[in-house]
Amino acid sequence: MQIKFNFHQVDPSPSLRTYIQDALEKAGRHLLTDSHVTVFCRQGRFDCQVQVEVSSPWGHFQASERHKDFYVAADGACGKLERQFHKTKDRHQHHRKPLLAKSARLQRVNEALEYDDSLLAPMKKVG
Repeated sequence: MQIKFNFHQVDPSPSLRTYIQDALEKAGRHLLTDSHVTVFCRQGRFDCQVQVEVSSPWGHFQASERHKDFYVAADGACGKLERQFHKTKDRHQHHRKPLLAKSARLQRVNEALEYDDSLLAPMKKVG
């Protein structure tokens, strides 16, 4: 994972960089290794904003969080990203129809050992 930091109206702090890197590596365990991450840290008048954008082979993800403290905002943004990664990973892993799996076929066999095909919807032919 390649991480690029952009600090707007904030002094770049090495401790903040390492904190955000550790949080992103923890959240990015669901991702593939060849992803590019851009982190924007902005200081507003009353709050701090951390915005994270991730480009990976699975897609483009982004999350932002505002809080009075950069560390809390970074935790919130990484938490949002982790939920997005986990949701996308589940979508990719379970993309097939569950009725076509072997375990579902066994459930469609009735007491008399006859196969019940009425649960399956008719499939459309593709070109």
